[in-house]
Amino acid sequence: MTGMAAKCRTLILCGGKGTRLKDLGERLPKALVPLRGQSVLYHKLSDALRQGYDDFILAVGYKADMIVEACRAMPFDFRYRISDAGVEAGMLERIAAAKAALDERVIVTYGDTLSNLSLDALLAYHMEKHALITIVSSPIRSPFGLITKDGSCRVTSLTEKPILYYYIGTFVMETEVLDALPHDMIAAPDGRGLIAMLDHIIALDRLYTFVHEGDEITFNTIEELDAAQDGLLKFYTHFQ
Repeated sequence: MTGMAAKCRTLILCGGKGTRLKDLGERLPKALVPLRGQSVLYHKLSDALRQGYDDFILAVGYKADMIVEACRAMPFDFRYRISDAGVEAGMLERIAAAKAALDERVIVTYGDTLSNLSLDALLAYHMEKHALITIVSSPIRSPFGLITKDGSCRVTSLTEKPILYYYIGTFVMETEVLDALPHDMIAAPDGRGLIAMLDHIIALDRLYTFVHEGDEITFNTIEELDAAQDGLLKFYTHFQ
């Protein structure tokens, strides 16, 4: 690597509703769901602060007032701004709505995902590659042999239990990307606009991935949340 990249602001997407979390999702925005006695947002902020990242934008939506109150009650000092694009805004629209508060690049991360990712290493890699966007991925080995086939169902390849890579909800973006996006892409619902933006950057050959080999937690259901309670112990040792 070519040296330490300057730290930048972190935008946390915390406007989502946990629709599959049943009553818990009705009562709380997903970023405030508790894990081991503290909210997901608390864990994200404390980990970033530990790494020297102390300037945040909270992109809110569902139950935004609860996010604001939670930030005021956090037991540590940090800088933050609230960006509220409305309850119905998609993920890309929430990012674009915060553009006036962004510098030349920003770390964007989902409010319902935790990892022990090195933010310095991610930024340095992004700068080294001269990327427009660098998404974070983790490896996963398929338990199956995977095939590809042509239009006549003739098998063209067979790979036994390959290692695949999945996106874990964090990326670095040069904010100039937002200037070139059409309105209908920005306004697309849910995550559709974000995926369309990433496809656009792929077409420009400027999308890279930083492979995170460490731990990662994401949850969408009550069962996954229960597993996350135990998984958190793996990389936040102060709970042990």
